[in-house]
Amino acid sequence: MATPKMIYLSEELDAATCDAEEARDELVAARERIEQLEGTVDEMEEAHDAKVAQLANELADAHDEVTVLREQRDRSVEMAAKRRDKLSALRFAVHRFLDSKPSAIGRDHATIREALEILEKASEYNTNPTEDLRYHECTPGEAWREYDARGIYLCRVCDTCREAKLAQYRPEILSGYDQSDVDEPIEPEPEVGSW
Repeated sequence: MATPKMIYLSEELDAATCDAEEARDELVAARERIEQLEGTVDEMEEAHDAKVAQLANELADAHDEVTVLREQRDRSVEMAAKRRDKLSALRFAVHRFLDSKPSAIGRDHATIREALEILEKASEYNTNPTEDLRYHECTPGEAWREYDARGIYLCRVCDTCREAKLAQYRPEILSGYDQSDVDEPIEPEPEVGSW
């Protein structure tokens, strides 16, 4: 027969068992939550690493683009300096010619003076080849080769400079031509005895 003390101890044991089961359930839930948080942290670290790698690639691409643009600018500045030097030398040569032989020039003197004025205006206008689309350096990936009507390579162009570069060619080169377009009239031979 159970004594009151035994009944009390049995009840205490049952309560402790229930508490232990509840603590075990809470521990299992806490472990699951920790695993879930660890998975979230891993995903966040992977996303962070991917974002850092993407930004590093974008930075490297931007650096390469800046390098290309600097090289283009340097080439443009160098070309502008060469053009200015050529124009200056030509202007000097024309001035020297005009000053050294005024009597030999005769009626062409005004024409040469007019040409000199045009030359001076040209030296002031568009000495920077970056403004002249005929000398445009196309961005890699945006440019393509342009061919004439017969498939002969003409130049490299992009949407920005295509019109200016192709304007240097005669229209029949671009649209197509045949022998009649390139034939030139031949002067008749003098008749015998008409010398």
